[in-house]
Amino acid sequence: MDTFFGLPSHPLLVHAVTVLFPLAALGALVIALSPAWRERIGWIVVGLAGVGLVFTYLAKESGEALEETIERLEGISPQLHAHTELGDVTLFWMLPLFLVVLGFMLYHRSRTRKGQPELKASSPLALGLVALVLLASGVTTYKVIEVGHTGAKAAWGDVQIVAGADAWEGEEDEG
Repeated sequence: MDTFFGLPSHPLLVHAVTVLFPLAALGALVIALSPAWRERIGWIVVGLAGVGLVFTYLAKESGEALEETIERLEGISPQLHAHTELGDVTLFWMLPLFLVVLGFMLYHRSRTRKGQPELKASSPLALGLVALVLLASGVTTYKVIEVGHTGAKAAWGDVQIVAGADAWEGEEDEG
């Protein structure tokens, strides 16, 4: 899936990752801290993280294809090299959030099926689970931002943006 309607698919796929994982990370925090929300959206959060993993893989693969094309046409810039190095391991940074949230929800489901009460927020197990969710959410969000930032620098770092009316200087107003 290197192209989509004749254009590189990587930017489209990357946008799915940059939406799905921060949403999953935020949802993970909510379900870790609120039993009421855990019941409502817990499995949706697991789904977001799972679908995010699929899109992360697709973005990585399409990015490698795009990198080969750029290398053949222009050569690899240091910014693009930094981005692709981070992109190569992104899946491994996203996987823990999925596994932690899945484990959290499976544990929650096993307790509710046995008729056991919710974990007390002060119990060591609950605190440990919440800490894992917080850590996985934070790392995942940071990595999405880091990879995205290096990709944006690689794609747009040489572009000079002109703000305001000066951007349209010299063009006639046809309106």
